[in-house]
Order: sequence, then structure tokens, then C-alpha cells
Amino acid sequence: MCACSASTAPSVDPPGSVRQSHLSLRADVGPELLFAEVSMVPSDSLILRATVQGKPEDYGVPVISASDTTALERRNDGTATVRHPGDLILTVTALPKVASASSPLLSGTARLHVMCTAEARPGLALTLQDSATGQPLAGSGSMRLRAISVAYSDSTTAPFLMSSWSTAWERPGTYAVTADVDAYQPWRRDNVEVSRGICHVRMAHVLARLQRR
Repeated sequence: MCACSASTAPSVDPPGSVRQSHLSLRADVGPELLFAEVSMVPSDSLILRATVQGKPEDYGVPVISASDTTALERRNDGTATVRHPGDLILTVTALPKVASASSPLLSGTARLHVMCTAEARPGLALTLQDSATGQPLAGSGSMRLRAISVAYSDSTTAPFLMSSWSTAWERPGTYAVTADVDAYQPWRRDNVEVSRGICHVRMAHVLARLQRR
């Protein structure tokens, strides 16, 4: 989900003129960011991309910087990942590569407000299927499900009617997930990674295909 709002002054070229090279800065989704004030509510990541419009061959790769130096992870391709929410002043610059470049330096600024939703999201979503039929488990009996990492563990006991389970709410880590289900062979998967995004965890989807005994 990305809720975006922006305000910026329009740029109008005189009739018959040729627009000079200029910078553009955009996020994964949303409006042009340069010379604007934008608010965004990202889901699990927010990537900024700067480009030179007009004659990009005349300039080097644009560089994105922020007022909070810890807020961006910059790459060498004109992109940067926002690491955490907050209010940022962004600056983009591009140096010329040729003497004929229309400007000795391209630069622009933006004000970006990154906000997070007030909710908890699961880090693991476990779905259980019968390996022979590909369908949810049927019949009578119960299941004992568990997810464990170095810093956290959770377990539940439930009837067959529960074919999915969510856990590790806002808990990044490396998990071992097990399912002990009546009439089925024990099932286990190790090294399930739950990583943290800019606001919430990035949910790992795990499918357990159980074999009957």
C-alpha cells in the first residue's frame, strides 16, 4: 500500500524552445519527487530511482543523498533504498561527462515524509496440504504446529479444519517450522527467513505438503 500526496510548481517551457537536460526522481510508485513535498506509506520497501532526462549520455549516474545519512542505502546505478521512516530532505546531483553538456551540474531537492501503518503483520504464513490430493487436510484429528528461532518461539494445537496458521508477528529471524499432524508423517522445514522491511516484516509463505503414514 502506498498513499501519496504531493505539491509542486509546474514547469512550462517557452513555445518552440528545446528543454535542457534535467533530473527526475521517483519511488517504486507515486509522483515525481523533485521540487515537491510528498508523503508515502510504504508496505515493506521503498526504492528511489534518479535519472537524467533529455541527454542522459552527457551526464554521470545521478547520486541520491538525504539529510539523515542513515536513512538511505545507496547503490551505483542511481537508486537508493529507504531504510526507515521519517522526514527526509532528498538531494539529487549529476555531474557532466562532456564539455557540451547543457549544465555544469544538475541538481534538485525534495521533501519526503515516510510513514508506517499502526498494525502488526505476521512474519510466517504456514499452509497445510495433503501431498496426494493437494487439498486441505480432511478427517478427524488434530495438528500441533510450531515455529522457533533463536529469540522467539510459538506453537498451537488445532483441529484439521485449520489449514493455515500465521505467526512470528513483527518478529524477523531464521525459523524452523514443524507440523505434527495425526495420521500424517512429521514435517519440518529449517532456515525459513523472515526479514524486516522499512515498516513491517516481510512475510515468508511456507507450504507444508504432508504425506500420510
